[in-house]
Amino acid sequence: MPVLPHGCSRSSRLVAGVLAALIFAAVPRAASAQQRTTMLDTVQVTVSSRSAGTGVRSEEVITREEIARLPARTIADVLDDALGVEIMGRSPAQADIAMRGSSTTQVLVLVDGVRVNDLQTEHANLDLAIPLADVERVEILRGSGSTLYGPDAAGGVVNIITAGHDGAAASRASLRAWGGSFGTGGASGSLADSVGDFAIQASAEHERSDGHRADTDYGVTQASLAAARALGSGRLRARAGLGVRSFGAADFYATYPSYERTRSATASLRYDFSPADRVRASLTASTRRHSDDYVLVRDDPSLYHNRHRSWQSGLEAIARVALTPGLVAAVGADASDARLSSERLGDREEKRGALFAEATLGGAGQARLAGGADGLVIHQR
Repeated sequence: MPVLPHGCSRSSRLVAGVLAALIFAAVPRAASAQQRTTMLDTVQVTVSSRSAGTGVRSEEVITREEIARLPARTIADVLDDALGVEIMGRSPAQADIAMRGSSTTQVLVLVDGVRVNDLQTEHANLDLAIPLADVERVEILRGSGSTLYGPDAAGGVVNIITAGHDGAAASRASLRAWGGSFGTGGASGSLADSVGDFAIQASAEHERSDGHRADTDYGVTQASLAAARALGSGRLRARAGLGVRSFGAADFYATYPSYERTRSATASLRYDFSPADRVRASLTASTRRHSDDYVLVRDDPSLYHNRHRSWQSGLEAIARVALTPGLVAAVGADASDARLSSERLGDREEKRGALFAEATLGGAGQARLAGGADGLVIHQR
């Protein structure tokens, strides 16, 4: 709807509102129907794995094919193209994320359903260990996801799904290199193959640049390794990743030539299985260790220099049950332990436990009714 100049009458605003409604009503129904069915009929939206069903929240899936068509070199670039998502770059190496007017502390970031938000600061939520070549799709849940994921999902949820997460990936190999102005250059490679009963995924990426002005140089290295195999009635998958970033943050925190180095190491083990008819369940264990070295004035570390280390681990269990063709329920529990050690900001510890449940009534193409409940216990010191 267009923005009206200050002082317009109420009748003018009413007319503008009616015109805007007519414009939206004129969009062909076939186009809107196609938009509604693009993703949910062909892709299992795992960002809703805690939900009793998709279709009751605003969800978007950016597929691998769409990512390939974008002028994007990083996951932050991909998200920046999504409606309702705001990316605030501190450097090409690091960025903050907000959604629908929320703060950057209210967006939850997941990798294959595993929480990677940092206890110390929301600035590190996109400090990932995922080369873009390893991304199968990006799922976005807009609006409050607090009922399912806790208070750090009040603005929304972003779930980054890696290749081979949903099943055995086809054998493939790729190698890419690029270069540009300001001494920018990089290379990436990925490989997927089967070794015995295991499906193996490996990828690595490095990029560096001198920056477009003083103290905006950066270097990013990311690598990941995953292995999966069938086990009983389900599929077991292990994943490990490492991301290392160093970058000039000139004028970001203040009018100083700051410099920062971060390192993020992650590991997870997930088992998806079907213990009974019409029941799907998953068990996940994960850990993440993150470090951050920050210098306020790059050439004078003695003025202000802070190091912090965070280590968080978690367990999660979820089950989704189709009670009747139109009634689906999801129940689950999770627990996590996060610890922070900071030279300048002190130490902190947080333990969290949660139970959640949701039920959805209604099938595809029908009106849906959803209701849920959750309980969350947080202990901090």
